[in-house]
Amino acid sequence: MSITKKIAINTLGFLVIAWFVPQFYVTNWVAALVASIVLAVLNLFVKPILFLLTLPVTIVTFGCFSFVLNAMMLSLTSLFVGPGFSFSSPLITLVVSILLTIFQRFVENLVD
Repeated sequence: MSITKKIAINTLGFLVIAWFVPQFYVTNWVAALVASIVLAVLNLFVKPILFLLTLPVTIVTFGCFSFVLNAMMLSLTSLFVGPGFSFSSPLITLVVSILLTIFQRFVENLVD
């Protein structure tokens, strides 16, 4: 799947999840788009390094730690984007990470 499709899916996912999770703040679609672009860049450059560093924990937890890794990427994204894209707590970041993964898989299955 192309990077533009992934960015579009993440943008839509952020907007939908923010509607259902009131502790996840996305001010408008522009903030969601910027966050999607920042997340794509972070996933391209930072996530592989973090994945290698956390590989033993990921193996021991049978892959469940990958949600924590995704939550860390979302936290970094919120730091770069600013107040237009934020989370009220680390637990909400983890919940959004899980919901975003489910949303991505659902939409990817519809598109492909």
